[in-house]
Amino acid sequence: MKKSSRLFAVVASVVFIVSLLSACAGGNLLRTEPVQNTRNITGTYTLILYQSKDYFALLTIAFLAAEGYTFQPYAPEFNYGVTPNMDGREALDVAQAFIRKNPDYMSTSISKILDPAGTTIGYEIMPLYRAFNYGTSNVMTITYTLKAPGIVQIDLDLLTHVKNDINGM
Repeated sequence: MKKSSRLFAVVASVVFIVSLLSACAGGNLLRTEPVQNTRNITGTYTLILYQSKDYFALLTIAFLAAEGYTFQPYAPEFNYGVTPNMDGREALDVAQAFIRKNPDYMSTSISKILDPAGTTIGYEIMPLYRAFNYGTSNVMTITYTLKAPGIVQIDLDLLTHVKNDINGM
């Protein structure tokens, strides 16, 4: 077998395996965009308040899920609370008060969560911390996956270098 034929076979195999793994993972990755004006957050939402007590409770965040959507943090249920049917303004106020509790809190980042068609299906309310302490103000990595119609899985963790710094690695 020629070298180019072997290379083609390897590349084709890798593409096939990656495609297969992507199909098995299921769901569509969703994207976020910064919110310019919070006055547009109106309507009724389910409020999710998430906090892990590990790593100085840096993994603290809130989500507003629009009616018709269920947001499911991929985490133990004791790490988050869910309050359905909240007015958007009230939910946003509660979320902002919740994320401000950490002594390293500096400001808030609010982003809209968009479905594959670009429609806003919810909001992410994230604390930004003192960059001096952690090397960055945004210490989290968050992925939103549309697992089924109306079901959004939230995968969240601290950035690896933040965990390593805290652990003295």
